[in-house]
Amino acid sequence: MTDSSPPEGTVADTGEASVKARAVARLQALRQALLKVLPQQELAVDGLLATLLAGGHLLLEGPPGAGKTLLVRALAASLETSFGRLHGHAGQTVAEVAGEIVVEAGAESARLRRGPLFNQLLLIEDLHRAPAVVQNLLTEALQTRQLILEGRSVPLSNPFMVIATRSPGSDLPLAVRDRFLAQLRLDWPAEAQELLALRQAVQQGHADPLEAAALRPLLQAKDLPPLQRLVASLPVAEPVLGFGLRLIRLTRDWPAFEQGAGPRAAQALLRLAQALAFLRGGDSVAAEDVRQALPGVLRPRVRLTPEREFEGDSLDGQILKLLGQCPAPRP
Repeated sequence: MTDSSPPEGTVADTGEASVKARAVARLQALRQALLKVLPQQELAVDGLLATLLAGGHLLLEGPPGAGKTLLVRALAASLETSFGRLHGHAGQTVAEVAGEIVVEAGAESARLRRGPLFNQLLLIEDLHRAPAVVQNLLTEALQTRQLILEGRSVPLSNPFMVIATRSPGSDLPLAVRDRFLAQLRLDWPAEAQELLALRQAVQQGHADPLEAAALRPLLQAKDLPPLQRLVASLPVAEPVLGFGLRLIRLTRDWPAFEQGAGPRAAQALLRLAQALAFLRGGDSVAAEDVRQALPGVLRPRVRLTPEREFEGDSLDGQILKLLGQCPAPRP
C-alpha cells in the first residue's frame, strides 16, 4: 500500500505561509492608509512600520511642518491601541511623564496614578527640550520596559512603542539615542508634493488630513506581539549576518565619524532589516534589506567630526560612502 500522505512538515509550512501572507496583506493595507495622509513619503512610512514590527522605538527628525506629528497621529488612528502625547519642556517632571504613587486622604493603601508613559503608543514631541531627569527615566523605560516608582517595579504595556521628535541640530545624550532602534528624517516636501498637498487641502475645505483620509483601525494591540515574533523568526543567512556586522565595525574606524557604533547597533540593524524584509514579503533577509536599514540605525548613534561638519559634510552622505566601501554578499 502506497503512503500518499504529504511529506512531514508540509501542513505546518503551508499554515505558516498562509499566516504570513495574511499578515503582509494587512500591513500593506496599513501602509497605503498612511500614504493617503502623507503621499510620497514611502521611506518614512516603511521605516515607521518596520520599527513597529521590530518592537523598537523611533526618533523622528525634521523641521516644523515636515509631517512628523501627522505621521504618528495617522499611525495611532490606524491601530487599536492606547495613545498618549507629550511635549518636552524644561520644567517637565517625572510624575508628568510616568505618573506617581498616591495615597488619598482616608485611604488605607496607596494607588498608582498612571502617566502617559503607560500607553501602548506614546508620542513625545521635542524630546531634546525635556530635562535630564526625564530623559534618564525614559532611557531606563525603553530598555527594561518597566518603571521603578518609589521603589516599586511597575511593568509597562505590551505592545509598547515610543516615538520621539527632535529638531535638526538638537542634542540628545548618546545613552538616550542608543535606546531608539532607528531615526528617520522628514524634510519639507518637494515643490510638486507641496502643490499636490495644497490642492488637496483646497478641495477638502482645509479639513484635518486625518479626517479627510477617514482612517480606521487596521490592527489591534493584541495583533502586534505575534507579528513581532513572526518578524523576529525570519531567517538571516550567515553571509548577510556577516555583512551587517562588517558595516557596523567599519563605522569605528571611519575617519568622518567622531565615534563609531557599538554592539547594540548591530542588533538593531538586523532587527530592522528583518522587519523590512517581512514588509516586502521576503522569506529571509537580503543584503539590500540591511543596506536600506543602515542609515536609520546609524543616525542616532554616530556623529560627524567637527571638521567634517565645518566642511559641510552630511551624515547621510558619509553613510552612503561607507556602504560603498563594504561589498554586499552575492545573493
